[in-house]
Amino acid sequence: MSTSAPETQADRTRLSWRRTLILLITVAGIGALDMINRGQVTEAALAAILCLFCLIPIYRRQLILRDSVRPARWEPLVLALGLLLLATATAIFG
Repeated sequence: MSTSAPETQADRTRLSWRRTLILLITVAGIGALDMINRGQVTEAALAAILCLFCLIPIYRRQLILRDSVRPARWEPLVLALGLLLLATATAIFG
């Protein structure tokens, strides 16, 4: 049984968003543990809140892709903004 190009593209897109979600959770967890070990509990809480902010568009995109294939509109922008804020907070507090 062969699959058409649009079906495989949708699967690749879905897997790409899933990998992004897993990567964000992993990096956030490692970063939070490192900050807690250095005694920066407040900064770790801030980083966790920023990561939750980044998880919203990824989770929403996963739900949308489960039902239909629609182009991403605002989700990549919010994800990029959240990651930029997280990197800035890490540079300031880290």
